Amino acid sequence: GEFPKILQKVCVNIVDHEDCRRRYAEVINVTDTMICLGEGGSGTCEGDSGGPFQCVDNFMTRNMIKSHSRWSLYGLTSWAIGCAEDQYPSVATNIIALRDWIYEQILQSDSLKIKV
Repeated sequence: GEFPKILQKVCVNIVDHEDCRRRYAEVINVTDTMICLGEGGSGTCEGDSGGPFQCVDNFMTRNMIKSHSRWSLYGLTSWAIGCAEDQYPSVATNIIALRDWIYEQILQSDSLKIKV
């Protein structure tokens, strides 16, 4: 089919990591640098790779009163078997698991060196 002309979004659950590993056991090794997303017909499809996987972070005051929410990047859409398959969740790169490596790459980047 054709790709939509309007940006799409879907709300998905994070799939238990061990459950995801079992589902993909005979296909691929799901590592700790991956997050599995979506079940029951909701997930990613062709053309979604590189797109953000975001979660809402709720910030609490010292009195545990919700003060505000913000969206944070947790992963980048990576791959899936089929499109939103029930048996196989979508897989994203786990940004949190790679955070230290990402920071190292940024700090080593020549693009950050400012020439005066």
